[in-house]
Amino acid sequence: MRFVEFAIAFGPEDGRYQYPAVYNARSIEAEKSGPLIYNDNSRRKRSGSAVLVRFEDDALVARKYQGETGVRVLRDEAAADAWILANTQDEPLDTIDDTDRFLLILAKQAVGATMTQDDIDSTDPTSPVPGVRRKRKTAAGFFDRP
Repeated sequence: MRFVEFAIAFGPEDGRYQYPAVYNARSIEAEKSGPLIYNDNSRRKRSGSAVLVRFEDDALVARKYQGETGVRVLRDEAAADAWILANTQDEPLDTIDDTDRFLLILAKQAVGATMTQDDIDSTDPTSPVPGVRRKRKTAAGFFDRP
């Protein structure tokens, strides 16, 4: 499995994304594994814009993309994790790990019932009380979602 960063420029007149010559959107769509991850600069159309793509076929990456202008092949998943943390908004993913508790809290709020301290703590992702949990963004978090 390889992660490939493609640099993006913007057209001077129309501001459209301009990818490296080797980037073919149809081929990328057919060959990639998971979503395209655009960095924050891309969303704001700034210099340093890029998109990260994961491919399962290492030989394909070596044959088509290695050494091409505007393309950087990341060495491993740890490098992809570092890229994601450095290039995307560092907003951790919040998940609910106790659905029943969360539904009970919503029901209490709907009828105006008093919340206990445990109820309040379970909505805090940094609290050890089961409820909402916070995960940091990683390549696996983006690419391996169900």
